[in-house]
Amino acid sequence: MWSEFQKFARTRSNNPFVTWLGDAGRIELSGATYMNAISKAANMLVDGLECDEDSTVDVRLGNHWQSSVWMGALLANGLSMSQDADVILWNLHYDGGQDPTSENSIYICRDPYGMADPDVPVGAENGSLLVRGFGDHFSPRWPLSLAAQELTLDGQLGTYAQLMSTAADFAQPFGIVPGMRYAVIGEHSSKDRLLLHCALPLLLGCSVVLVDRPVTDEVTRALNSEKVTHIVQPNS
Repeated sequence: MWSEFQKFARTRSNNPFVTWLGDAGRIELSGATYMNAISKAANMLVDGLECDEDSTVDVRLGNHWQSSVWMGALLANGLSMSQDADVILWNLHYDGGQDPTSENSIYICRDPYGMADPDVPVGAENGSLLVRGFGDHFSPRWPLSLAAQELTLDGQLGTYAQLMSTAADFAQPFGIVPGMRYAVIGEHSSKDRLLLHCALPLLLGCSVVLVDRPVTDEVTRALNSEKVTHIVQPNS
């Protein structure tokens, strides 16, 4: 999967990958910026949090651009997502009132620029501070077999080769086609967020706008300015 990230970096380094529209404004990550952030996050998962190929991670970051980055870091490392995970990446704004159940509770701050909050909940690691200490060059620590049953989506095993070869099939229920600039609104399942926030933009040459605020006339005008051609909402 990392080879797909590298191919993406070569072809789309200066083009938008993920754009975030939140209460605090707008942030856009180009392909190059996104790759830099993924590399640091992927290094932190392995070197900082001691994840290995059998580790599972739960990403509870809503429609923040950080969700796209951390889910990309999971794919880069070949890690699986699970709600009953070894590592939980979360923020109070998105956790739905749930208390993290993992000993590795990693708090990811909601700052638009990824800056670390001075205070985090008791018992949680300040992930936004920790990640800044890791390098922006990444290489997988173990071999990733594209044909092995190593990808878990909502508890169902699959392969990275299947994800890559059938990306358009995964996109079809959302109404997404290659090259599209689409927006994501509302809450989605972990599997759908992995696809919408990271995998489909990566594999289909799309760019995604994550709407992290209530939809108002102002947001509608902003999406028009972003030249969004399709909006994905829950059950749409």
